[in-house]
Amino acid sequence: MNHFVKRLAIPMFAVLLGPLAVSARAASGPRDQPFGAPAQAAYATRTLVISPETRHVSVEQGETVRLEVAGQVLLWQFDTLTTNSFDLAAIVPGLVQPGQVWVHVSENPIYRN
Repeated sequence: MNHFVKRLAIPMFAVLLGPLAVSARAASGPRDQPFGAPAQAAYATRTLVISPETRHVSVEQGETVRLEVAGQVLLWQFDTLTTNSFDLAAIVPGLVQPGQVWVHVSENPIYRN
């Protein structure tokens, strides 16, 4: 009987704790970054060219955009926690001056109730 309990208890223990391991991994993903995360080129839906005259850009929550800034390309998914505005310098430090360009994140209709 003891051998049977051990053979049954170990897989049951693994099944019960599996979701905890998955949620712990998910918590350390892109949501740790309040402004989104780097993305792959295949997912970009449009290109925004940031020039010295650019003062603001508008994106939708969850949108993936190719940003051309000071001759460099950055692919970014705006998987933000909120739909607030933020300084582009938060995700491209050194390429734009703080306060020069503001990103305005609008609510994506997909996320509405």
